[in-house]
Parts: sequence; structure tokens; C-alpha cells
Amino acid sequence: MESLDYVNLSLTVAELDPGIFVVTASGELDVWTASKLDERLVSVVDRATGPLIVDLTAVPLLDSVVLGVLVRHAKQLRAAGKELTLVSDDPRTVRVIEITGLDYLFRMKRSLADALNVGGAAA
Repeated sequence: MESLDYVNLSLTVAELDPGIFVVTASGELDVWTASKLDERLVSVVDRATGPLIVDLTAVPLLDSVVLGVLVRHAKQLRAAGKELTLVSDDPRTVRVIEITGLDYLFRMKRSLADALNVGGAAA
């Protein structure tokens, strides 16, 4: 497991099974820190052979720059026959995904346990 801490954001990357990654964000994920999330996703997207799970349960807000980062990686994964699962139990985050019409691109789960069951990984 690799953990990186920034001023208002912590990012952790864990490989649960070979090729199944969970990127966990905690704190402020916005225009100022979106590039840090992008760097973490770039580091695992090509190595992912299964689902890539991004846990946003400890992120209070998603802005358009962060959504852009997630969309780009979801499209890259989809082109390779893989998927990006977002985890959030915040109704505002779920609503943003629905309102923007991006729910076709992401699999949304309310908990990491649910996401791991979908991905076939052991919790």
C-alpha cells in the first residue's frame, strides 16, 4: 500500500489482488488537488487488469476538474474492457454524477465493501 499526504488531501493506493486497485481519497479533492489524484490514477490504470475502485467516502465535494480527471480515466479503462467504480455515500456526490449524465460511465457504490463484491475481490 502506498500513501501520499498533501496539505488538505491524503491519497492511498492499495493493490488487493494482482491487478485490482483501490485508490482512497480523504480530504479536499478540488481544482487544486485534482492533479494529485490524476497522478495516482495514471500510476495504476495501465497495471489494472480488473476493476479500478476510487473510494470517495471521505471527500466532501467533487468539482468539475475532478470529474474531468475521473471521466478521462474511466474512458481509458472502458476502452481496455475494464471499469472504474466510484464509492461514495454522500447524496450530493451521487446526485452530481446523475445530473451530469455520467452514471453510464461509472459504476457507483455506497460502500467499499459493495464495490469489492462487484469487482470480485475479497474484502
